[in-house]
Amino acid sequence: MMLSPTQRLFCAAGLLIALAGLGWMGFQMTRPRRALPTAVAGSAATAPAVVKPPVARQMLAPLFPDAPPASCYVLLSGQMYGYLQPCGCARPQVGGLERRYELVQRLGRLGVPVSAADLGDLAPHETGAQARQKYEIAVRSLHAMPYQALGMGGTEFKMTLNETLGSAQNYAPPHVVMANLRDENDEFPEQFRGWVVHDPRSPADETSTWGRLLAGMLAPGSMAGPIAAISTGRPRIGYIGLVGEQMMAKAQEKEATLKFDPPLEALDRALAELEQQGVVFRVLLFQGDADEARALHAARPGAVEAILCRGSADIAPRLPQRLDVPDRPATLLIEVGHKGKAVGVLHLSSADTGPTAMAVRYQMIEMVEELELPDEQTNPARELMRDYVLAVYQNQYLTTVPIQAHPLQQLEGMADARFVGAAKCLECHPGAHAVWARSKHSHAYQALVDYGRPLAELIRRGESPRMIGRQFDPECASCHVTGFGYRNGFVDAEQTPHLLGNQCENCHGPGSLHVAEPKDPRYFRPLRLSIGSPDTEKKCRSCHDGDNDPHFDLEKYWPHVKHPRF
Repeated sequence: MMLSPTQRLFCAAGLLIALAGLGWMGFQMTRPRRALPTAVAGSAATAPAVVKPPVARQMLAPLFPDAPPASCYVLLSGQMYGYLQPCGCARPQVGGLERRYELVQRLGRLGVPVSAADLGDLAPHETGAQARQKYEIAVRSLHAMPYQALGMGGTEFKMTLNETLGSAQNYAPPHVVMANLRDENDEFPEQFRGWVVHDPRSPADETSTWGRLLAGMLAPGSMAGPIAAISTGRPRIGYIGLVGEQMMAKAQEKEATLKFDPPLEALDRALAELEQQGVVFRVLLFQGDADEARALHAARPGAVEAILCRGSADIAPRLPQRLDVPDRPATLLIEVGHKGKAVGVLHLSSADTGPTAMAVRYQMIEMVEELELPDEQTNPARELMRDYVLAVYQNQYLTTVPIQAHPLQQLEGMADARFVGAAKCLECHPGAHAVWARSKHSHAYQALVDYGRPLAELIRRGESPRMIGRQFDPECASCHVTGFGYRNGFVDAEQTPHLLGNQCENCHGPGSLHVAEPKDPRYFRPLRLSIGSPDTEKKCRSCHDGDNDPHFDLEKYWPHVKHPRF
C-alpha cells in the first residue's frame, strides 16, 4: 500500500524518536551510577542527597542468614530524643547517627537498596536554642541517608510545629508525614504531607530504566507502580504518618489552634491514595502507644503491613508483635526503643511471593561500637556532628544554662555559700585532696578537651587553627566542672578556672562558709557524706547514669575516691 507524503513524514519522525529513545536507554544502562533512590510525595518525585562513597570496614554478623535474597531493606527508627551520639565517657556504649550512617552503607554494599523512615521525637525533651540546633543536625543527618518519611512526636510539638516543620522542610527528604493534621488556613504551606511513596533502587538495577520508561509510556496511573516493581523486583513502599488521640491532646495543649482529623478517617484517605499509586508495602508511622496501635489495627485489620509506634522503654523489644489478619500475613507492630540505641530493619523479599507481594523478616540492630569509624576517617553524619560542636561553641550555650540555688544554699544560714575550689580544701585536708588528685575526677575537664569527639576546627583570620572539643557543651560540662548550673559555680574556663574538673564541692557542696569558719558545725556538718547514705549514691548517679556510664557500680568505684574525713 502506498503511503501519502504526510504518512511517510510521520513514520520517519516516529522512527527517529524511537532510535533516539533506544540510544538514551542504552546510555542510561551503561553509564556509571550512584545510589540515588527516588521518592514520591503525593505525585511529585524528588531525589535525596548524594551519599559519599562508603569506607571499607569489617562487616557485622550476617543479617538474615537463612533468608532468600532481599528485594529491599526498610530501616525504621524513632524517639531519639536529641541523642546525636553516645556520651563516650565509658565504653562500650550504643547509639549515634554516625554509626547509623555506617549501617546504611553496609546494607547498601550488599547490593540491596535501602529505604528508611523515622517515627519522630528527634528533638530533645528540653526546649531552647541548643535543642533546636540538635533537631536540625538530626534532620540533616537523616537527609544524608535514604530517609523518605519523618513523623512528628511530642518533643517536636513542644518546640512548636512552626519551628520543627520549617527546619525539616529545608532538608527534605525526609518529608514530614501527618495524614490527620488539618491545615485549613494554610498555616504550614507545603511543609508536611499525609504520605510518601518510595521506589528504592540499587545501582545494580540495570532494568530500572526500562521499568520506569515502560511504566510511564504504557501504564500511566494505577499500573505504573506494579510494572516498575515487576521490571526491577523492588517494591513500592508507602509511608503514612498519623498522630494518635493522646498525642493530639498533648499537641493542642502546646498549640490550641492545631486541628486533627480522627486517625481512622485520615488512614482511609491515605490508603485509597496509596492504592492508586500501586504501593506494594505500607508502613504506618503512628504517634501513639502500642495499645492505641492495636486498637487501630483491630478497626482496620491488614490495612498496612507494618506499624511503627511509640515505645515506653529505652531498650527495644528484640522482636515485633504479630497482629493477626484473616487469610493474610500478620501485620508487624514495631517499637525501636529510645535515644537512637537501636534501629529496626525489615528484610523484604519477593523470591517466594512474586513482585506484587512481599515476604517480611525483621531484625533489631543495635548501634554498637563496631560500626564506629576510626578517628582518621569520616562520613557525612560525623561531619554534621563537627558542625554541631562548632555551633555549640560559637553560640556560647554555656551561658544560656539557667542558674539555680544549690540544695545547701537553700538551707537556713547557707544562702551565701560559694564554690571555692579544691585548692582551698588542700589547706586543711591534704589527705583527701591527694586522693582526689590521683582520681580521674581531677582530670575531668581536660578529658573533654583531649578526648571529646568529634573535634571541630575553628579557623579565624590571622590566627592559627584551633581544635574545639566538647568542653563548651553544657550537656558535657555539667559533669566535668564544679558547681555547674548553681549560684556562684562554674561559668567558663576564663572566669572560673579554679572550678575546672570534678572537684570536692560537686559531692560535698559549696564550701566557702566552712573555709571561713572551719570548726563551726553549722557549716561542716552539711558537707559530710558516707557510702551508706542514699544521698551519696544519688549524687554519684547524677553523672554516672545509665547513658553516660552504664556499667557504674558504686561499691567497685568507691575505693578510688574514698578519703579520710579530716
